Amino acid sequence: MTTTFAFLKNKGGVGCTTTAFNFACWLAYNGKTVLFMDGDQQGDGTALCGIKHQPGMYNLLVNNQEFDDVWRAVPGSRYGRAPGDEKLWIVPNDERSGKDVSGSMADETVMATRLLELEGRFDVVIIDTSPSASEFHAGLYYAAHWLVYPTQAQTEPVNALKRSMQYYRSTPPAIATANGDIFDKGQVLGIIPCMYRRRDKLQIGLKGVLEGKSEDWGTQVLPELSDATVWQQAASQRTPIFLYDRRCRATKEANTLFKVMAEHSYAQA
Repeated sequence: MTTTFAFLKNKGGVGCTTTAFNFACWLAYNGKTVLFMDGDQQGDGTALCGIKHQPGMYNLLVNNQEFDDVWRAVPGSRYGRAPGDEKLWIVPNDERSGKDVSGSMADETVMATRLLELEGRFDVVIIDTSPSASEFHAGLYYAAHWLVYPTQAQTEPVNALKRSMQYYRSTPPAIATANGDIFDKGQVLGIIPCMYRRRDKLQIGLKGVLEGKSEDWGTQVLPELSDATVWQQAASQRTPIFLYDRRCRATKEANTLFKVMAEHSYAQA
């Protein structure tokens, strides 16, 4: 069974794309076949994979092109595999299209329906998103098994996360397609505090707020990722953190987080 993660955010700059990219690379490095879908028109996930910007997501979801025509293989050497040993593919995105996927899809079941085509072809699908709660986000509620919310322990991102959770909780538990197929809403796996500063009293307090709210939301706060310049350095080299510096604290934190997330994916499968 293919397990799907959707990385959602309601505010930009919280580390969502970087975390999604690193998780995809980590899974591929460890032998899983992974499809990384760039759902943000800025195409930052596409750039991190070293792939040329192109409207793959739009062509997939709006123009109904085949997966084989829109995905691109990410070279294995980019995530620690031997040359030619590809385990990671990406459906790229391109802001030049100037078109909003969420406003152009026929309905919210399009993504869930298309992902049925991937059963048995990939172990894991990871979907990155734009920073707005939209029809595309709502469609991902029913397309993904697990929803993940990277955020920062700062006032604006925490408030944005609260709005995202309200939006998620206001949607029905299942949705039906025109032909009668029914898709259940995915579970919120957890909240990831990104760029976290352990000595910052404000961030400590806001992380406590998240931990309290997570109980009401029926989810959990996952292991945090510290604010470290090595993340930016690795991203500038389009390299996953675990290859850029294997021994640094940021890599150890990422490994801890990704192991927790991977265990949930295997339990789902």
